[in-house]
Amino acid sequence: MSVSNKDWFKISEIDSRTFVISEPAHWERPNCYLFIGDEYSALIDTGLGIGNMWEAVRSVSDNPVKVITTHTHWDHIGGHALFDTILVHPGDAALAKLGREKKIHHGSGVHELAAGISIKM
Repeated sequence: MSVSNKDWFKISEIDSRTFVISEPAHWERPNCYLFIGDEYSALIDTGLGIGNMWEAVRSVSDNPVKVITTHTHWDHIGGHALFDTILVHPGDAALAKLGREKKIHHGSGVHELAAGISIKM
C-alpha cells in the first residue's frame, strides 16, 4: 500500500522562508520544520518515513537540503534515507547510520554535527 503525499502531509507556511511539514494522519502527529536559505534549506527531522518527505520538501523549495536531526527516535528519522546530508549529534550517529542502512540508500551518509557549529543559510 502506498500513501499519497497529498493525503499524508500538511504543509503550513509560517513565513515565506519557514514551513511546518506535519503528519496529522498519525496518532503522534509529528512536525518537521523547513527553513529556506539563500544557498540551501535546512530540514529539522524527517518524520516517520511513511510519506515521501523529500517530495514534500521539493513541493516548497528546490534548494539542496541539509537535514538536522534532533534525536534518533523512529518518528524523527523515518525519511533520512531520502536525503544526501544528515547532521546529527555524535552520540546519535550510530543509530542514525543504522536507520539509513535499513532503507533504500539515496544519500552519501551521515555526518556528525560538531558542538557549537553554525550553519550559514
